[in-house]
Amino acid sequence: MREVANPQVLERHAAAIRQRPMHFISYRLADGTRAAFQQAGRLMAKGQVVFWDRWCLPRSMAERREVADAQALDDHLMCKLEASVLVWAVLSPKYAAPGSYSAREYQRATTAGKCRQVRA
Repeated sequence: MREVANPQVLERHAAAIRQRPMHFISYRLADGTRAAFQQAGRLMAKGQVVFWDRWCLPRSMAERREVADAQALDDHLMCKLEASVLVWAVLSPKYAAPGSYSAREYQRATTAGKCRQVRA
């Protein structure tokens, strides 16, 4: 493990990022992960702040949802979606299927008027 020489630098950087608008990536894990990764990369290349659950959640939550409290995870994801300036819906064949989590995200984002679509 390495020691950070000056944690204030990291704290200032994190605080600056939290002040910037956030883009939320909504996708279907079953068939949209690659396209979500590519969209996150495009946004970050433009200097945007991105929330993508695969990167932004603790690994145990992102990879094994069953070990996390489902309601706490849902609340956290919806909070991040609501706080975002744009929600990027990665349109894959299974995206927004009835009863899917991506359908909930898509409905919430379109209702809020901040949904943009990108093809998988």
